[in-house]
Amino acid sequence: MIVKDNTRQGIESKLSTMGDYVRIDFLSRCLKNNLDFDTRKFVLTTISRLYEQRNMFNDAARALRNSAEINPTFQGKINDMVKSAQLFVKGGSYDDAEADIKRALSACNEIQKPGVINKIKEFYFAQANEFIAKDKRKNAAEVYERLLDKNLSPNEKRDIQTKLLNIYNALGRISDYQRMKKSLNVL
Repeated sequence: MIVKDNTRQGIESKLSTMGDYVRIDFLSRCLKNNLDFDTRKFVLTTISRLYEQRNMFNDAARALRNSAEINPTFQGKINDMVKSAQLFVKGGSYDDAEADIKRALSACNEIQKPGVINKIKEFYFAQANEFIAKDKRKNAAEVYERLLDKNLSPNEKRDIQTKLLNIYNALGRISDYQRMKKSLNVL
């Protein structure tokens, strides 16, 4: 299928007649064309949403990262980068998430930073709790370990360490269990 109409309205009208995977393919091909700013932004956010609905979180995050790069406002860039980081965390690509978090924080002013940091902690906590609920302790431990590197209050840090202590015990990671137990006794 050749993409002839490069306008947002033309693309939207064609999307209404397609299934999700065909939409993804069509939108990917649209990105190869010369699109105006508004249309490119629409295509990237739409393809990101479609990937997210299909639990293809890393692909969704990459599309949103590209969308953030062309966003004209700092608040739009920040929102796109934070959402991209959240999707990378869901997809298990923690290094990519950290890169997007750094980009989001660099675009923030001092007033916006605490809100962004709280959002970041919230989706890390949510992902760890989701892993715990699904009994994926190894994945939860990895998320909690990443959370320990964040700017946490002493109570949050102690709570995470306690959860990690229990997870390490359940996983049979004795050396990590002993190390965590020692650090909890120091606090």
